[in-house]
Order: sequence, then C-alpha cells, then structure tokens
Amino acid sequence: MLRCENFLWGELHFSDSRMAAAKSFNSMGIGGLVLALYPRLYAAHELAEDRDEQGRSKLPPLVRISYGRFNRKGANLLDMSFGLYFYIGSEVPAEFLEMPFDVQNIHEVDINMLAFPVVAGVMSEQIRSIMFQLEENHTQYLQLCFVCQGVDADEAVFSMWMVEDGNAEIETYIFSNVEAVQ
Repeated sequence: MLRCENFLWGELHFSDSRMAAAKSFNSMGIGGLVLALYPRLYAAHELAEDRDEQGRSKLPPLVRISYGRFNRKGANLLDMSFGLYFYIGSEVPAEFLEMPFDVQNIHEVDINMLAFPVVAGVMSEQIRSIMFQLEENHTQYLQLCFVCQGVDADEAVFSMWMVEDGNAEIETYIFSNVEAVQ
C-alpha cells in the first residue's frame, strides 16, 4: 500500500496529488482496488503465437513485480487500475524495437506517444490486442505511458511500483477470488 500515491509523503508528493489519488482510491471497485494494490506485470517480450477461444492474442506470462526480475533485453507491460506502463529495457535488441515501433534503438522511441503505434507486423498487432484486452477489464480509461530504461525521467515514477510484495501468496489468493466474483 505504501507505493500508492495517496500514502506517499515528502517534498515530491504534494497534498493535492495525494488528495486526488485518495479520491480515486476511494471510488474504485474491488477489481480496481486489487490492481491498485497489486498491479500486474506482463513480460511483453515473451509473446505467444497461439490465440485464445475468441481469436485474441494470449496474454504474456506474469512476472513478479521487482526490478531484480526484469529482463534488460526485453519489455514489460505494467497493468494498474489507472494506467498502463510499457517499459523497454536498456539492452533490448534492435529487431524487437523495429517490429512494434519501427525504430532501431531505444533512444528513438517516442516516449510521449499516447497510443501504441500501428506498425504493419504480427508483434505490433499482438501487443495492441493485449492492451485492448487489458483495457476491456477496466471501468475507466487507462493512460498509456512509455518508459525506456535509463532514458527518461518517468522511470523514477515507474520504479516506485517495482517494490516486491512479501505477501505474494496472498496476492494470488486475492486475484483468484476477485476474478471469480467478476
């Protein structure tokens, strides 16, 4: 809970921001609250080629939330109740960047994009399909933020969510019960 903005204190966390976060926190449903407390991190660099029953791309594998579990040669998608972060590792291969972004290195990725780029290719379509699936499960708009490791300042905001929770077993229990209710 201490990684949520409404519980943060200090010079960098203004009372207006904390109050806005607290109001958002108090108005969330159960599913949104669970994602606010226990966001989901997907390994976007491990996309499956097969599809689910509805013909949509399967969600990539979940990763425990911790910087120690990040693959610097890959990309991760963080799903929270109020936004999506697409995190690109500093050593991601040029081939990976070219397929969904049509760029050759991490410094060419436009971190100010508001939507995932539409590039011809399977990987771009898969990632957009996965993001659409995640957005369908939320009651509010999910703002998309791009974070490139070692390139932009948003990495500091992203990093506050990368504190591994010692109660990971309880997290799994909560997820399974909330999904059963929905």
